[in-house]
Amino acid sequence: MNVFVFGYFGWKNAGDDAIGAGLIKGINELKQNVKFYVPSKSEYFFENFKGPKIEELDFSEIDILKGVLLSDKIMIAGGTHFHDEGNAGFHRLKIFILFSLLITFSRILKKRVYLIGHGIGPLNSGWSRTLSRYIFSLSSDISVRDKTSKDVVDSLGKNFSSNLAFDSAVLLSNDDYFQSAITKTDKNILGISLLPFFEIYMDDAKKDKKIVENIASTLNSILSEFDDIEINLFSFRGGNLHSDTPILEKLNKKLSSERVNIVEYKGNIKSFLKMMSKCDYFLCMRYHSAIFSYMLDIPSLIILYMEKCESLREYVSFPERVSISLRELTETDIYPKFKKLIEEPNSHRAKLDQKKMGLRSQNMVREVLEKND
Repeated sequence: MNVFVFGYFGWKNAGDDAIGAGLIKGINELKQNVKFYVPSKSEYFFENFKGPKIEELDFSEIDILKGVLLSDKIMIAGGTHFHDEGNAGFHRLKIFILFSLLITFSRILKKRVYLIGHGIGPLNSGWSRTLSRYIFSLSSDISVRDKTSKDVVDSLGKNFSSNLAFDSAVLLSNDDYFQSAITKTDKNILGISLLPFFEIYMDDAKKDKKIVENIASTLNSILSEFDDIEINLFSFRGGNLHSDTPILEKLNKKLSSERVNIVEYKGNIKSFLKMMSKCDYFLCMRYHSAIFSYMLDIPSLIILYMEKCESLREYVSFPERVSISLRELTETDIYPKFKKLIEEPNSHRAKLDQKKMGLRSQNMVREVLEKND
């Protein structure tokens, strides 16, 4: 079997790369003699694999068309491709059009297209709902990663339905790859994920400055009160566009301690997971920082910067006390929430068993592989 796997791989984004790596590893565990055709922006993505037989493609129109032509099944990996949240309307429209063209071309060639583990919605505009209906109507199977996404798909009409699964990144936890990454230490480490939300989605960098100031004040208090704590600032996204590193560097400059380090994602998913597994607590902002915290069973606080974060929290049963709204992040004292996280870590864990979600995602992939096209 030849399988074309499409997503935003190789763009210096730990979450997107983990989605692709998880899906490829999940397929490889369930089906022998699979050849993968995978486009990526950078070759570093393919260095995460040793077992699967992969033909590396460039993230270009010609190579993407080549992958579709040579494959038996077309799998489009989630992410949150289908939404219109925030002010980046034209950018979102381009993404919808890209997927519409990819799926249209695949169906002209009589290829079956499967949407795997997607976060879908919100879809507030007419154009996003119309294009979503078109994309979903041409898809042979739609699986989503949370209940809210399923509700969005079902709301588009009686002809649309989706299978409830989970994020494909969780498939990394099904083998020795994941277990060998877990490393605990005697240190007391607080992990932090931040992204420049207001700059990216609202074109308002001043509010990001408020976030940095509020978190810096909180962390300085934590460093002062708990003299054994170290802080690791995790940059989940690098590169030149929407990188986490600048905002973390600004935060680091405001922290009056040598017990602070910046951990940048440089393309090795296992290495990044290993660094994250050392953390005893985590402040999650990037969506996949919460996914990884869940996979690693790390007590967490989750910044609800988009609907998908609250959907994840509810789905895996993180208690409500882990939530931090954007309003709290910019306007209130969040130190009490951090202190409670450190003093009562077990009350900040997800209740839904990680193995159950891994099995749910594995069944999602198995069903697609077993479909007789």
